[in-house]
Amino acid sequence: MAVWVDQLLDAPGRPASVTWAAVLGAVAGGVVLPGTAIVGIGVFTAAGATWFAVTVAVLAVVQVTAVVLLFVGSARLAMGVGRGLLLGGLALTFLACAAHGLDAVTLVAGDPDESPTVVAIFLTIAVGIAALSACSLFFALRAATSAYVSCAPQHAGHR
Repeated sequence: MAVWVDQLLDAPGRPASVTWAAVLGAVAGGVVLPGTAIVGIGVFTAAGATWFAVTVAVLAVVQVTAVVLLFVGSARLAMGVGRGLLLGGLALTFLACAAHGLDAVTLVAGDPDESPTVVAIFLTIAVGIAALSACSLFFALRAATSAYVSCAPQHAGHR
C-alpha cells in the first residue's frame, strides 16, 4: 500500500475536527459532482441570451474546480499537509450555492411553466450543500485543526 494511503488512514493523534472537516469536505465534493454534470449538460443546451450561456459555462468551471479542490483538499488535510485547498473548494462551493439559489428565485420562479415545488427543491439542495460546506468549514477552522496542520510534518510521505 502506498505510504500516503497509510498516512491518510492511520494517523494517531489526529483531532476529530480534522477528520470531520476532511470527511464533510469530501462528501460535499461528492454531492456537488452530480450537479456539476447537470450544469455541464446545460452548457451545451443553453438557449437564449449569450450572457446566460456564459454564466452557465462559468458556473460549470467553478463547480468542477470546487469538486477537485474539495477532494484533494480533504485528503491533504487528513494527512496533515494543509487545509488551503479545502478552504478554497469550500469558498467556491458557497459561490456555486449562491448562484443556484439566485437562479432558483429569479429564473426558475419567474418561469410560469415551473411549479413552486421545483423552486423549493432547487433552494433546498443549494441550502443543504451550503450547510454541509459550512459544517466542514467550521471544523477546518477549529484551533485543534490549526494546531494539527501546523505541527504535522511538512513533507508527508517522506519518512
